Amino acid sequence: MASMKTDPATTRPDLDGASGFACRLGMAWEPLGRVTAGDHGRLVFPKVAKAPALYRLCIRQGGRDAVYIGETENLSRRFGNYRNPGPTQQTSKRINAKLRDAIQAGADIAVAVVLSGAWIDWGTGLQDANLSSKVIRCLFENAAISAGGAEDVEMLNRTTGLPEPSSGALLRESRTTPTARTSGSSRSQTTPIASGGAPATRKHSGRPRRQTMLPAPRRKRSSERLWPNL
Repeated sequence: MASMKTDPATTRPDLDGASGFACRLGMAWEPLGRVTAGDHGRLVFPKVAKAPALYRLCIRQGGRDAVYIGETENLSRRFGNYRNPGPTQQTSKRINAKLRDAIQAGADIAVAVVLSGAWIDWGTGLQDANLSSKVIRCLFENAAISAGGAEDVEMLNRTTGLPEPSSGALLRESRTTPTARTSGSSRSQTTPIASGGAPATRKHSGRPRRQTMLPAPRRKRSSERLWPNL
């Protein structure tokens, strides 16, 4: 393919005028095999290279398909995460559960990848897409997600809303509990806590607190204000 002469990444922007660009891109999915269940229900993926790639997991059950499309710098490691997700890998845990449930329900799960052959045309001719660049991989990933949304296909990618917070992150928040009254007129107050913990409760008696009165500061004489060192 022809080498690219100019593209938005290497061309300096016009600060005073309107500017834009147009591009075309293409790729072809290469089938790899099936995801199956091994010993103790553990997922088994086809053997893949430790290379940057795009991948597609297609779950077919009955007359409907569910598809998940992703990108990674290490395909072998990514499939390993899906097979054995860590405690803080929320997406990997979600995909693992989805695939295991599908296999138990008798679904067929096919794997396809793009390791090479993807191309981009910025208007100067076709050139090989550099899949070692995360920006380029995300460009193709989002294009594939947009192109895969047929009526009978459920896209498993979460493309709307806020990202899932890491389970290892502490989310500070303030929680308010209803006023608890016992004998007298005591009340409960809560303080900000870390997510997953129990609110710390302080109890105060109904009596008004004693306020300590501080003496008013002494006003300086005019001589002290004018000559403070004397």
